[in-house]
Amino acid sequence: IMKSIAERKLMITSNHNELSIAKQCDLLAVSRSSLYYVAIPEQCRKPSYHPHFRRAVFPYTVLWGRKTITLLALKGYCINRKRLRRLMALQGWQTIYQAPCTTIIDVAKYKYQYLLKGISIAQSEAVSQLP
Repeated sequence: IMKSIAERKLMITSNHNELSIAKQCDLLAVSRSSLYYVAIPEQCRKPSYHPHFRRAVFPYTVLWGRKTITLLALKGYCINRKRLRRLMALQGWQTIYQAPCTTIIDVAKYKYQYLLKGISIAQSEAVSQLP
């Protein structure tokens, strides 16, 4: 029975006599980088953004994307598009636009009939005409 990654990480010891950490990770199928990585919570990254974010971004909610980032840079916020989207998700903001209607059939267009309905195709015509 394969154990979860968290359980396999707990099995790795740094002071093993015979096996190095790299070899233990290989044997347990755990990536070595995940052993050392500690995630930084969103609140600890740049707390200066959050209090002013709503006031700084709200006037530009129609623009989003690159133009918003440019206008925020002029106000002194150094932020990229991925971070803007993440902060928007934390605030509960979401863009509103009409989605494309790709599954609605246009009645005005001609609908072609399926001409092979009811015909069984056992072999190609070229093969059936051979002597």
